[in-house]
Amino acid sequence: MATKSDPALTSDLKERAKQARAKLAHRPGVEDVEPGGGVRFSLALRSAVAKLKDARIAAGMTLADLAAKTGLTEEHLSRLETGVARNPTWQTLGEYAHAVGLRLSLVVE
Repeated sequence: MATKSDPALTSDLKERAKQARAKLAHRPGVEDVEPGGGVRFSLALRSAVAKLKDARIAAGMTLADLAAKTGLTEEHLSRLETGVARNPTWQTLGEYAHAVGLRLSLVVE
């Protein structure tokens, strides 16, 4: 069995590291990361959720108040606001929006 001091093993590791660096030299763009614009959608969703949270705070509502109005758990609402829940349903977003006096809409540009 080869050891770290084995020149053949060291040479092999260096070659593999060189290949890995070459493979990762290209920094992926948005389309490389999520074909179809998933990253842009995710950013738009985060922006919409931030607006909902701002409206909740402006209305003086706590997560407990929002949970009581929507029927959703405080934990779920917190996960939504912090970005942990990254794929909320339209129903969840709509209930949140209604509870803070906003209307949810989908715009195609």
